[in-house]
Amino acid sequence: MDKKFLFLLVCISIFGAEIWAQEHEDHHTFFKENSITISLGSTFINKVEPLGLNGRFYYNVSENICFGPELTWFSVEGGNIFETNFVLHYIFETPLVGIYPVVGSNYTSESLKTEKHENWNLVFGVGIHGNFGKFGGFAEYTQKRFARFENIFSVGLMYTIHY
Repeated sequence: MDKKFLFLLVCISIFGAEIWAQEHEDHHTFFKENSITISLGSTFINKVEPLGLNGRFYYNVSENICFGPELTWFSVEGGNIFETNFVLHYIFETPLVGIYPVVGSNYTSESLKTEKHENWNLVFGVGIHGNFGKFGGFAEYTQKRFARFENIFSVGLMYTIHY
């Protein structure tokens, strides 16, 4: 499946669900205080084929502040690329989606046939998400500083655990 088509399909799904949720008054862009959000998605990095698999685990400190680790894996020709991010989001509410800046740190390990690269980076970016009940979706653009691969696009689905 074409990467651009998959990315577009997930974005349309997120926004379609947002419009449905708003019409049914279930829409809210914030998270419940002291909840946990688990996400699964795909990641596209410039210069890397194919798409990566991304998992996220956030602790929602308040309705609009969350933080936590993100893990991404790419199976590339001749090896693997693993990324670990630790990020912070501050969510701004809009009528349809929550918009948030992304700030954090990144550790990347590239294990290829003949070489291995490891480095620490800073991560900056912007994302959008929407919640409908315990489920939601997100789309995000980030950049890593001091890295070979800088432009990162991620989309995925979220599930929030309220306790």
